[in-house]
Amino acid sequence: MKQFFTAEAYDPEFSLVVGESLTMPETTKYSDFVQWVDMLPLIESPTWLGLPANAEVMLSIQESHKIIQDLQRLQEVIDSSANDDLAAEDEMNMDGDDDEAVGEAPAWLRTLSGFVASWLETLPSAFDVPETSPDAAANPITRYMIREVEFGRKLYQMVKGHLEDVAELCKGAKASALTRTIAMELSKGSVPDLWQKYPSTAFVMSSWLPDLNKRLQQLQTLVSNVDKVATDGVWLGGLFSPEAFVTATRQRTAQKFGWALEQLVLETKFGVSLDADDGMSYCIRDLTVENANVNGGMIVTSNDLLTNIPSTVFKWVQASDASKAVMSLPVYLNSTRKNLLITLAVQTSDDSMTKFAYQRGVALIASS
Repeated sequence: MKQFFTAEAYDPEFSLVVGESLTMPETTKYSDFVQWVDMLPLIESPTWLGLPANAEVMLSIQESHKIIQDLQRLQEVIDSSANDDLAAEDEMNMDGDDDEAVGEAPAWLRTLSGFVASWLETLPSAFDVPETSPDAAANPITRYMIREVEFGRKLYQMVKGHLEDVAELCKGAKASALTRTIAMELSKGSVPDLWQKYPSTAFVMSSWLPDLNKRLQQLQTLVSNVDKVATDGVWLGGLFSPEAFVTATRQRTAQKFGWALEQLVLETKFGVSLDADDGMSYCIRDLTVENANVNGGMIVTSNDLLTNIPSTVFKWVQASDASKAVMSLPVYLNSTRKNLLITLAVQTSDDSMTKFAYQRGVALIASS
């Protein structure tokens, strides 16, 4: 509305598209306007809708991601007779004791065996939870890490335990109905429903398990160096409860300075690192901004589809000391944009950035 309903719109040379020359005809006749519309190209540039010129490339990328996910799901190891083999095995299992062996496993299970072995190698050999002292637990971030690590430990034990059970099933051992169900899901390359404890872009084993392994590795590093979390940085999208971490940083700052939580607001600097822990600032690693770029610690206009931000600083300050923010910037968990983590109030280099951000759908992604 602000773009078109301005005093400049009465200028005969006023362009309907920013950066291009698309002017209205100098006439008052309806037929002239219809003729002008008919003369417009059949295929318009995406810029006419306020989109970047490479918007079609973005659509192609999204379609490619979908095709890859579909192909991953098609990587089944069940051959044409698999269902018959499984049905026959199930019938045998119904008549036998659960502790008895049933002989050689069917072909689809023997094929699955190699995948299960590689998945077990991908997981850490152990996921230890270090003990914390009562004094350390007074730190809100430490308390958060304890909960986060406990969640990761339970998920790790469940995934590893189920994979070990399926490995035995692949060798021909008798197994429970739950283990056979998990084996069937794994044979399709899908993540079993019981393991889907946190949001993911795609629940396929080829991408989900390496992602889980990366999350577990980060947790072990963080919980062993809680005092350095602020400066070393956190992969926000790699936490199981990223919103709770942001809340814990706010609580820590309020506790350290004796400030009320409701008095604190979040300031953000993009593309900068943190050398020392001042009690207010926290380094966030590997955010990605879509449809924009970073310059001078701010989000700026750009036709880039994706820009990685290696380091971003979140700083909690009192509202009375906060810089005036001019734009709201959403932070989503991943590229599906289904899970909104927080909305940042950020500064921009110029007023036009706000309009640009809304037109282009600029957003931050915590886990790419």
